[in-house]
Amino acid sequence: MLDESQYILIKTNQKYVIEYCNHSFQQLIGKSEPELVGQNLESVWVPTTPQAVRDFGAKRFDEQGFYTGFSAYRVGSRNYWVFFDFGKRFSIDGRWLGYECLGYLPSKKGVDFFSTIYSKMESIEAEAEGNVGKKASLEYFLQSIDAMGCGYEELVCTLQDL
Repeated sequence: MLDESQYILIKTNQKYVIEYCNHSFQQLIGKSEPELVGQNLESVWVPTTPQAVRDFGAKRFDEQGFYTGFSAYRVGSRNYWVFFDFGKRFSIDGRWLGYECLGYLPSKKGVDFFSTIYSKMESIEAEAEGNVGKKASLEYFLQSIDAMGCGYEELVCTLQDL
């Protein structure tokens, strides 16, 4: 588990293969850097968030080149919540190298807010499978954000006390 002084740093190539990960990530996952480097990030660090949220994040990432949010990840038999920034990384001369993920201990109010929403979304997705479930789940997600009276990025930053 992360404490307030720790952060996760993961760098991958363009195909999400881990090239570097810091000690905090290694401790959380329970594997050493040599065990993690060369592994696909998506097979090691699997989010347990609803599919509609993952699709929302992918769309925002495509539009903006980065994505910030709250997510839960399964490590062994436990779920760990992380507040993260995910974006593309570039060389000094502008070549696209891959991705970088920074993860921090999330605020309690952020975890409370998103865990409640995600739980309802998972129920919606389970009741109506496929695209119908994802669409209904995404509508609920967006309505929940709208009900807070601000946009997604503003809400995430407010809940994380940024």
